[in-house]
Amino acid sequence: YVPDEKAQQIIEEAWKDWQMAANCTVTGDMPYCEFKALQERAWVRDGNNLTMLVQGADNPYKFAVQAIEADHIDVDYNRTRSNGVNRINMGVEVDAYGKPLYFHLLGNHPGESYTDAVGVKRSRVEARWCIHRYFRTRPEQTMGAPLISTVIKSLRHLEKYSEAEVIAARIHACAAIGIEKNGEFEDDGEESEYSFQDFDMSPGSKLELDFGQSAKLLQPQHPNGNFGEFR
Repeated sequence: YVPDEKAQQIIEEAWKDWQMAANCTVTGDMPYCEFKALQERAWVRDGNNLTMLVQGADNPYKFAVQAIEADHIDVDYNRTRSNGVNRINMGVEVDAYGKPLYFHLLGNHPGESYTDAVGVKRSRVEARWCIHRYFRTRPEQTMGAPLISTVIKSLRHLEKYSEAEVIAARIHACAAIGIEKNGEFEDDGEESEYSFQDFDMSPGSKLELDFGQSAKLLQPQHPNGNFGEFR
């Protein structure tokens, strides 16, 4: 076998040219390196990504790719297999062996706050024109789950713990100084203007008390030395 170096050079140059933003995607605004990075982030964040292979694109190669959010797959669309009708599992139509045949895609993103009354609600796209990448944990699954889903509960606890530490630290910064006035104490039966129970503390505040009254300094120790280790 003698490699055709001239043909190799032509192919490699054409491949590099196709990766340019004007040729790679149907929108013409994203080079191949950025497209790949975007799909990698989507796969980790969403558990899925969907790449459409577009034939007859408006570029010299008549071919481009399109990034579609996996949210467009109608995961609420399910159907059992019977009488020659293919099974649909979470918007993915499969044959008897579980091979994807079609994707049922929503015309509008489900997260949009508006709807297109004229547009098609759902379209059936051949799987051969789609590259569906997802994180598999079971043999027969057709959709993936975000990788962060395994730790989302722990992250929620960590968020609330961090919030509690911040609040405790603010309370610690609002330590009040009690000043006792000189003079004879007169009890007129009315509540003091500076009632300790109703006093709104702020950092560096000063609390003036009537004669015979005293205040204790509130000093919670936060954040403590365990905060960093806990995180």
